[in-house]
Amino acid sequence: MGSFDAMLVPLQKTFVFSVDVVNVLSLAVAAGSLAVLFIAGSLVDRWGARRVVTLGVCAMVAGALIIMSAFGVGWLLAGRIVGGVGGMTMAVASLATLNSTFKDDRQRAHVFGMLAAALGAAALTAPVLGGAVAQRGSWRLVPLLWIAVALCVLLLLRGVVTRDVVATAAREWVTPLAAGLTMSCLSLTALLARTSPQVALVTMCGFILALIVLTVRWRHLRRRGEDAGLNVSVLRSPGGLLLVGAMLAVGAVNLFFYSNLFLQYRFGLDASTAAANLIVAQCAVIAGGLAGGWISGWIGSLRTTALALALGVAAALGFLLLDATSGVPMTVALLAAFALPTGCLTGSLTKSFLDRADSASSGAASALRQGAWSLGSTLGGVVTGAVAFGYFTRDWQSALQRAGIADDVAAYAAESVRGGAVLVQLARTPGLEVLKVDSDLRTLLELTASQLSTMRLVGILAAIAYGLALLLILAAMWRIRAHSPNSRTQ
Repeated sequence: MGSFDAMLVPLQKTFVFSVDVVNVLSLAVAAGSLAVLFIAGSLVDRWGARRVVTLGVCAMVAGALIIMSAFGVGWLLAGRIVGGVGGMTMAVASLATLNSTFKDDRQRAHVFGMLAAALGAAALTAPVLGGAVAQRGSWRLVPLLWIAVALCVLLLLRGVVTRDVVATAAREWVTPLAAGLTMSCLSLTALLARTSPQVALVTMCGFILALIVLTVRWRHLRRRGEDAGLNVSVLRSPGGLLLVGAMLAVGAVNLFFYSNLFLQYRFGLDASTAAANLIVAQCAVIAGGLAGGWISGWIGSLRTTALALALGVAAALGFLLLDATSGVPMTVALLAAFALPTGCLTGSLTKSFLDRADSASSGAASALRQGAWSLGSTLGGVVTGAVAFGYFTRDWQSALQRAGIADDVAAYAAESVRGGAVLVQLARTPGLEVLKVDSDLRTLLELTASQLSTMRLVGILAAIAYGLALLLILAAMWRIRAHSPNSRTQ
């Protein structure tokens, strides 16, 4: 569902919502899908991958149909959540299939590298196709692409997996459901705190209730000596928790999302043109994924991940080079430099974590991997959005005040631009005549300076996130080496 980003500007014109709502809609798919995350993992271990993928396809199709018929932001949010449930279910089942099918370490490295490249290819084609459909037809036709992808995945997996392999697993359902609801409610609370405080209060209560149910049920099963349906054995392996922390950190800052907005709002590109300019960066992800598979087979997956994270830190700091003379090519080049190590580490980090799981918990480990990445992107996206958009609002408000505009009018103008309004609209507001570009070019320059400094800030946040992940990977390598000095996953 990566093509949804290409729909954001047309959707904003149709329903007139703020950038904060854009952030919610972009991240809601991860928050909603977390509710069924651990149930999906348990079902894969009990029923096999083919049945679970079929359920996921049905949910994704339902979500696409809801968005196609949406007549308000609430419907868009519901469609994103339902579609996210389907996408998460399909992802868990597909990842578990790869993990249980390939056993040779070098072969696994290549397979997970190809997986990272495939994800990059999907991210490459989805925005371009989605932008083209939204630009030349209607944004309501874009969900048809999601339906086509879901059906292709179903047919492909049914052709590859001729017989479901079912492991012996506990049949208890409460703990995986409660754990998923805990993560989902936490994510939704963070997403809705700014735009819908009352709804966020309800989801916070849901988080507390789900956490209590999970804790009580877990302790009850432990006292009775029974196995919980929530299988977290991979977290007890050497370095397991540290790898989860690294996955949380890696997904925290989405430079592709902010670069896409930067291209559209700073340079006035439409959705399809902005997506086309990001093709180079997406190709870098594909190349990084393929290279990561080869390097992992040579030096080990953890070492490959550490190397890629170090390069990612340097590439993210490259956004500090943006200045007033930087154009679209400079922005795309910096993003491509960051995308290459990102694609490289996606497969190697995934393999490093799934190597810790045994054959009976492949579905559960795949669910934990998906959950860590999704939760990191949701919570990290909320924090990054609050910091970046908040900084932009304050910076431009200060610029307007320096231009002699009253404090209350400057605050209104800054919030309006943050909400997607353009200078031409604001120039009609009493007290903001100075925003007419013909009469005061300095105001436009102040706006572009605020956009530049905000993009640099996002680059710094990405470097911090990757730096934290690097420290966690180094700690995991030390833990694994202490328990198994000859491990090839180093």
